[in-house]
Amino acid sequence: MESTRLVGAKLSAELSKLDEELGKIEEDMRSLRKRKHMLLERKAQIEKRIAERNVKNESSLNIWDSDDFQWMKECRRVLHDVFKLNDFRPLQRAVINAVLLKEDCLVVMSTGSGKSLCYQLPAVIMQGIVLVVSPLVALVEDQLYQLKKLGIDAATLNQSTTKEEICRVQTALIDSKALLRLLYVTPEKLAKSKRIMNRLEKCNDLKRLKLLLYGFQLIAIDEVHCCSQWGHDFRPDFKFLNVLKRQFQGVPLIGLTATATADVIDDVKNILGIPGFFFF
Repeated sequence: MESTRLVGAKLSAELSKLDEELGKIEEDMRSLRKRKHMLLERKAQIEKRIAERNVKNESSLNIWDSDDFQWMKECRRVLHDVFKLNDFRPLQRAVINAVLLKEDCLVVMSTGSGKSLCYQLPAVIMQGIVLVVSPLVALVEDQLYQLKKLGIDAATLNQSTTKEEICRVQTALIDSKALLRLLYVTPEKLAKSKRIMNRLEKCNDLKRLKLLLYGFQLIAIDEVHCCSQWGHDFRPDFKFLNVLKRQFQGVPLIGLTATATADVIDDVKNILGIPGFFFF
């Protein structure tokens, strides 16, 4: 009799453990089903965004990749005579057309594919000032060297810039007769120098009041993925760039990078304040 009770107790205990384990499994399954649902929703969102980007990208190319724009004859002359190139590389013509129509753009082009021409050639065509924001000092120095070899006046402002060069640049920003076309600065320099920002603002104001013939024409941000915390090389000073579109009204912006995910593109768009941008 006692043996029967012991067996019954053991079976009851085992049954309780099984019920407990099954309960945990059921709880885990509910959690996994919930996780699966969240992942499927996220997957659908990403697939939708990729599809939208592809459609917009294709649409952008169809609109812009053409010689039909009135300035393209002059662009090709500058491409050949000034830059010593025979033809545009993929995407360059489309981006340049959008820039010359004063549209905001985000451009993803691989390293070595000619991103810099997308703002350097418009700088020659527009004849005003193009502000180039780049964190890569060595690349800036190389571009300055190449531009000067081509006869294009370009400058940079950094810690080693002489007082004479600073004075020349500041004067050129508000002088219609000046030949300066591209001004390179690091985001750190731009964030810390009220003098540069004030001078650029004056340049833009004079252009808007038609007191300066060409003025401030374009903002180009290289390595633009550095704006986003989703990016692989986030830099806090890039956050300062969110003031540019507000402070320099009417000046188009082009952001360039060799790589960017959908999350980075969305983040950059919001940070820079360019909701209606064209993506290439």
